[in-house]
Amino acid sequence: MKYIAKMMLALLASVTLVIPAYAWDFSASGSLDATFNQTSEKPNKDDDAVSSMDVGSEGGAITLSSSNTDGDKSATFSYSVDYADGGLDQVLSVSGSSKVGKWTATGSVDYNLGWNGTDGSSMQGGEDAEEITVTDGTLTISLGDGSFLSSTSTVTSGVAGGAVTMNGAMGDDDGIGATVGAPQRLSVGYKISDTMSGTFAYQTDSTAAIFDKIDASDGEAGGTNGYLTSASGVNLNVTAGAISAGVTVASGATAQKGTNDNASAGTTSATTMGLGLTMAMGDMTPHFSYGSTGITTDVSKLDYKETGMGLGLTLAMGSDSVVVSYTTVTQTNSTDGTEDKNATATGIELGYNTTVGAVALGVGYGSKTIAADKDAWTDDDKVARADGYAKTDLEVKMSFSF
Repeated sequence: MKYIAKMMLALLASVTLVIPAYAWDFSASGSLDATFNQTSEKPNKDDDAVSSMDVGSEGGAITLSSSNTDGDKSATFSYSVDYADGGLDQVLSVSGSSKVGKWTATGSVDYNLGWNGTDGSSMQGGEDAEEITVTDGTLTISLGDGSFLSSTSTVTSGVAGGAVTMNGAMGDDDGIGATVGAPQRLSVGYKISDTMSGTFAYQTDSTAAIFDKIDASDGEAGGTNGYLTSASGVNLNVTAGAISAGVTVASGATAQKGTNDNASAGTTSATTMGLGLTMAMGDMTPHFSYGSTGITTDVSKLDYKETGMGLGLTLAMGSDSVVVSYTTVTQTNSTDGTEDKNATATGIELGYNTTVGAVALGVGYGSKTIAADKDAWTDDDKVARADGYAKTDLEVKMSFSF
């Protein structure tokens, strides 16, 4: 790990030596967050609440980068070090663009050189963001690993932990909207007018999550020939005066490559939908979001559904702002037609954001409650929250980028 890190620094040092000849700009950046939290948490309706206070701090990624622009061509090289998910991430990235005639092509690739585990015995490896995009300003075509479609979420939250998010059962922490990620796909976008644009996306890949979010049922992994994942969807964005709206609708499914496995391994199908609205009213911007996801497996006969709604507003006061949001998400599941899960989480959050010199300061209060008729509600850590669960959070957060 030390050897590769030294090699990366040596490479960056070499780049800086040729800056005068090739007009490369060099920069280094980092960030730091510090927080104060006061929380009260009630595990369920029968237990007492437990209060706690703590101060914490966390460093962000350290990034060394160099960029160059030469006429209609540009390129950026970066080396970033961050600690996340229990391991050290070292990401080497190169991106660039080139314009020929009316068409501009962009692409990027990055490699994760980090190690897992405290002893550094397991290398993460892997590449990401292998996508080529070409556009003339009206038509945009992308092929490769990139964003499937917009989730359309418009919910704005403060620094406290009061907002409820979707896809907790998948271990994700997504906003209220469509359940979409970044799979291998074809994306075609078209600017219909100055106030309207649309995007079509098509995913096809072997042994992949639907929308890069929804895994196939466990039984499908045992198929003789594996399975194929396919999905498609559309997104439409419209602006009419002070109102901006976005809607995404998508569906996908998995299927065994060999027909002899269909009866035993089965298939998984999914649908998702997102709707987001904002309205500019002077210094005040109300927002509304709706999202739904449905997942069905035919062999295990599971029918999972999740719906969410969020509404609130952002009030600008010069360089400061106030954020108010209300979010709610319901998770239901049935097995062979019998409901075995029905739980709803509701969150309220109030936040105030300002700056103190170069430091961004956020103060927020949030509350979250769970009502479960059957089973429990699953949060983004895949932790089941029982009926009567309640949590309040008062947080002060300082952020500094340098």
